[in-house]
Amino acid sequence: TVEEPIDVLWQRLNILIDKLLNPYKKLTLSIFRMYEQKIRIMPGSVCHHYSIRGGFLKHLVTTAEMSMDILPHYPALNKDLLLCGILLYDIGKVEGINDDLQAGYTDAGKLIGYGALGIGILRKAVTSFKYFPKDILLKLEHIILSHEGGGNPGVLGTPRFPEALFVHYIDTLDCRMNLMLDAIENDPNKDWTDNHNHFRSELYKK
Repeated sequence: TVEEPIDVLWQRLNILIDKLLNPYKKLTLSIFRMYEQKIRIMPGSVCHHYSIRGGFLKHLVTTAEMSMDILPHYPALNKDLLLCGILLYDIGKVEGINDDLQAGYTDAGKLIGYGALGIGILRKAVTSFKYFPKDILLKLEHIILSHEGGGNPGVLGTPRFPEALFVHYIDTLDCRMNLMLDAIENDPNKDWTDNHNHFRSELYKK
């Protein structure tokens, strides 16, 4: 389980959601209320970053809070689109990772993937709105599909506008830092780790 109390992380999450304007706020609240119990306990991944109880929530709060600190340096960005995108880009995991004590992927997680599941959750949520702006939905869907990035400009996974690029890099930064810190902390060697880690490299521990 993550070090911080889950209730504290959940409170910090709600402070972040409260910063949003509508329709972003209403959309995010409706999704998080629907999946609250799952979001509070699920890992960030099955065997990668934040793969512990509460890891998903911890990763969400960390990346969102970091973003609010960095955002003043990029005043041209849409704060609401950016924050909403950070809170929802991985939401497909609530249907892609199971509730078992030893977390694993659901059939949908294996066959369809987080991105498609996330878009399904998003589209279902907006049906409760009398009207939800199509351009906002389209951009949020792109953030979900592109947050893992992609080097080939022809690949769907390439961020195509600034907020999507920001989400991709803030996610990558927090994931990689978590993986490296974990690798160093859990390695039994003295000065250098072995190379059996995500980076496939010996890491300096001093």
